[in-house]
Amino acid sequence: MAQKTSNKLTPSKIFLWLLMGMLFVGLAGFGATNFGGGLTRIGSVGDKPILVQDYYSGLQQDIRAISQQFGTTLTFEQAQMFGVPQQTLSRLVTTRAFDNETSEIGLSVGDETLAEELRQIPNFNGEDGFDRNAYSFILENAGLTEAEFEATLRDETARTLLQTSIVAGTSLRTTYAETMLKYQLEQRSVTMAELTDADLVTTPPLADEATLRAYYDANIDQYTSPEARDVTYAWITPDMLLDSVQVPEEDLRSSYDERYDEFNLPERRLVEQLVFPDDAEAQAALSRIGAGGSFEEEVAGRGLALADTDLGDVTRESLNDAGAIVFDAQIGDVAGPAPSAFGPALFRINAMLPAQAISFDDAREALRRDLGADQARRQVAVLAEEAINELAAGATVEDLPSVTALVGGQIIWTEQTQDGIAAYPAFSARAQQAQASDFPEIFELGDGGVFALQLNAIIPPAPIPFEDILQTVAQDQTMSARADALMSQAEDLAAQLQEGVEFAGLGLSTENQSDLLRTDFLPQLTRDGMGRVFEMSVGQVRALNGTNGVVVLRLDGVNIADLTDENAAQRVVELTNQASTSVAEDLFNALSVDIQLRAGIEIDQAAIDAVHVNFQ
Repeated sequence: MAQKTSNKLTPSKIFLWLLMGMLFVGLAGFGATNFGGGLTRIGSVGDKPILVQDYYSGLQQDIRAISQQFGTTLTFEQAQMFGVPQQTLSRLVTTRAFDNETSEIGLSVGDETLAEELRQIPNFNGEDGFDRNAYSFILENAGLTEAEFEATLRDETARTLLQTSIVAGTSLRTTYAETMLKYQLEQRSVTMAELTDADLVTTPPLADEATLRAYYDANIDQYTSPEARDVTYAWITPDMLLDSVQVPEEDLRSSYDERYDEFNLPERRLVEQLVFPDDAEAQAALSRIGAGGSFEEEVAGRGLALADTDLGDVTRESLNDAGAIVFDAQIGDVAGPAPSAFGPALFRINAMLPAQAISFDDAREALRRDLGADQARRQVAVLAEEAINELAAGATVEDLPSVTALVGGQIIWTEQTQDGIAAYPAFSARAQQAQASDFPEIFELGDGGVFALQLNAIIPPAPIPFEDILQTVAQDQTMSARADALMSQAEDLAAQLQEGVEFAGLGLSTENQSDLLRTDFLPQLTRDGMGRVFEMSVGQVRALNGTNGVVVLRLDGVNIADLTDENAAQRVVELTNQASTSVAEDLFNALSVDIQLRAGIEIDQAAIDAVHVNFQ
């Protein structure tokens, strides 16, 4: 007896419909794209080929998808920067790897299952069910034969069965989530007193030279200069040329006319708009506000957040019929009801931006700098070409200032250097990578400038002579000695508290904190100090390093996490599901890599390049 196939809408069928939809769109015009030379595949995984058309269509879809995310159409070069071709190829390799595995293990789909899957695709159905004419017509338009499409459908269905079987048994017990939540939700209650340098009872004596030398030797890393690089450079930037650039008066006047609206702005208002279904509801809301209610209450009553009503700065003209009402109101008023594009609305006026009128004479300097900057950048490009030619002819970086308009200089560069040309990340990156044997090149700076550099020498890290930093060492040693003395004082107090003396009996001002979680922040404690609190036992007293000194802290109580709480129980479910999903993904990825290693992957880069030509 033939097995009856369920018509129930399953996730795999939904996925299949989506696949078919993408197939019809992606393969529209199949065969019309000319890749040259009868090219049909870009590689293979085991015995399964990766077809050119699959890669071409998949790449098209991926570029469209990422373009939608950015809200603009990406060029192929931009898509390459984001690694889109690699992602498409990786996905196809994984797909064909699983197809190869289904063949290896003999997993296939019978004719009856295939027929049922075809009947589940709406595009192939007419009023009386499956329509063979529609089926043939759609495949013909997509450039596919029935055999090709059904082979693809068999592969997809078998692959889905294999992939589903991998992840189906990865449901975890709740033990993992419960253990994690017990750790996260466990709470502490403490009493603490903060000691600062002002509380120090005994001041350490001033250190003699021998003590300072011992401190210097013990902390020599702190007093060692970093590796430095002696660099000669030549550079030019648009700003260096700006004062010498002459901009004709007619160009300034033309630029002002083009940017007239930028220099001459009408009065604007910062406005929030709340739309209602009709005038009656809008008027009722205005009455409630006038009777002591608030605009915020009306916004909340409409199920909105205040940010949803923000129009930003608007002009009288941009508000159309509501412009006069809004601009005649005072700052802080709620005006309306007035018409809007979405219906009657109330408008709250938050601020006024006065009209701005900047004359040509007042805008002249800004215009000159803008137009001059454009000319200066073009001059930099010309100078860069000159410098490239001089370097190619044998000039050194030191020669460039004498044979071009580039400005020369020398710098002892370290990773901490931020002055002059070292303020440019591009220069610092090149200075750090440079080798003495490098042929000098022209590189770009972030503001349109260019530079070349030559490494003269690498100066290795070296201790700074004790005599040169004696005052700094003395200051550091004094601070360290006082900190040690304060910690010793706090430890003595902690010992007395541990013996049963109360904080008040020691003259300590205390602060109590309860229900502390591991992730909580106390301004008196470092993050490490909070971690040590959760290592203590009830009644234990410790002296801990604080942000402003030392904290003497007693652990008063521990609250074990209550996982019977409704919120905690929900989090157990969520964490368990997340962990199960993570395990499933790891298993899937591990098997995918294993299949690919066993099957072997061959990629034809020339074929891929031929496909890419069609996107350029």
